[in-house]
Order: sequence, then structure tokens, then C-alpha cells
Amino acid sequence: MAGQTSSTKFQPGQSGNPKGPPKRDWTVAGLIEQAMEEESETGVPHKKIVYDKLVSLAVSGDMLAIKEVNNRLDGMPVQKNVHSGDEENPVKIDVNIMLDKVYGTDKSKGT
Repeated sequence: MAGQTSSTKFQPGQSGNPKGPPKRDWTVAGLIEQAMEEESETGVPHKKIVYDKLVSLAVSGDMLAIKEVNNRLDGMPVQKNVHSGDEENPVKIDVNIMLDKVYGTDKSKGT
């Protein structure tokens, strides 16, 4: 930069902000986390109330609740590729066929 002396520059590999950006407690995630840690009038943490309700809905047959409980317990299911190809069976993509599927005509031939 023009007018800047070398004494004000950071050494190579040295960060100008080693602690990173300031942490903010007022983010949506921070506020929700804080609210979930608070206790209700009965002394039960909000987090426990929410998860008890989720389990109750799952037990009663709510499919979204069942899915959420399963994802929390087992993790999200992994989607596998049908075929990634190998030396004997390489994956081939015919652009003309794909264009025909998308546009209804083969655009590479001008039709």
C-alpha cells in the first residue's frame, strides 16, 4: 500500500487477527442454545421438554418425528452412487442423448 512503512506490516505467516472474529452471543444459534439451557417454571430444562415431546410424537406415529429421532440416533443415511465406473465398465455420457432428454430434441444437430 502506498505510504505504509514496513514496520506496520505483519511478518509472513503471522495473522493480523490471531484470535479470529469476536464471538457473538446474540446469533440465532446462540440465542436458541441459551434458551434451551434455561429451565421452565417446574425446574425442567427446556431442552429436555423439547426432546421429550419429540420422542412422544415419534412413539405416537408422527413420521417426521420418527425420522428425526432415527437421524439423531443413527445419523443421516448415506446415499451411494449406483455406479461410479471402473476399467471394465467405464461410465459413458452421451451429450446428445442428455440434450434430447432435457430439451426434447438434439440441440447439437440444430433440430
